Amino acid sequence: MEQPRDWQFLSREDYVSTTRRSSTCVLLTGVASGLGLATARMLVHEGMHVIGLDREAGALDVLAAELGCRFRPVACDVANVASVAQASRVVASMQPDGLDAIVHFAGLHSAGALMDLVEGEFARVLDVNVSGVWRVQRAFFSLLQLRRGRTLLISSEVARARFCHAFSGAYALSKVCLDHFAVALRQELQLLQPPMDVVVLHLGMFATPMLGRATTCFGAAAERQPASPFAPALLACDALVRWYCHPGTADHTARFSPERVAQKVLEVLEVRRPRNLYTLNVSWAMRLVALIPSAVLDVAIVSGLRAQLYGGGLAAREALTALLTAVAYLF
Repeated sequence: MEQPRDWQFLSREDYVSTTRRSSTCVLLTGVASGLGLATARMLVHEGMHVIGLDREAGALDVLAAELGCRFRPVACDVANVASVAQASRVVASMQPDGLDAIVHFAGLHSAGALMDLVEGEFARVLDVNVSGVWRVQRAFFSLLQLRRGRTLLISSEVARARFCHAFSGAYALSKVCLDHFAVALRQELQLLQPPMDVVVLHLGMFATPMLGRATTCFGAAAERQPASPFAPALLACDALVRWYCHPGTADHTARFSPERVAQKVLEVLEVRRPRNLYTLNVSWAMRLVALIPSAVLDVAIVSGLRAQLYGGGLAAREALTALLTAVAYLF
């Protein structure tokens, strides 16, 4: 079968499966697109068996036709208790001797002023990004334990930097929560005999549909509620995010391919003793942000947005305020 275009960079040797790989079974959530899709393709082509969970049943069928017998699709909405329970029964029947790993890719991005979000929007982000991970982990834990399986949690560079900016509160909260969830889960599973590994991947930007949505979501939030007092600031933030992400450029496509994440997942699955945390493509800006006191960041972000909103003499004053605040913290 002709390989998809995304896989042409792999050599023939990359497709040779070993006996160990051919007996490996990995459960992935969120396999219909983005990082989950790239990882499902790579693991299957490397000779592993993949059970793919996603709520998009049609996309699962297409992927199953592409990947063949080593890929087994299971429709599942991680935010739905009954759906996860049904999926766990299906997987237990098709893979009764256990799982070698669970990789949690399913996630949602969100943008908007916290005071403009309705309860359903806020709860949905946390339900998928945090509760959904716990829900899947608990439902499939008995299968994971049979093979002393490994857990991989997909987090974000914003969690690594403990960074949040205006209008990203729900998403940033979910990723920081996920990091703390990983710490507690790791400590608990290390008490078992034999202990089980829990690994977090802090990822920067990658060329996925989620990134495409992220570059337009602030402007979309302003359009949904044009009468909001935060709408002008949302539009200013939208311009900054578009500049920061610069999607569609050759540089962006070459450096931020989802296959880089797939390759890292493969490495983490196969290393004998994985580290607790791996970072991939974390930007220089986020590395710098991690070193800056939160009070300085607060002033810098607010001053930057106010300067863009109001311009003129106020822009200079806001820039001076941010500079003086930073100097005060240095001394």
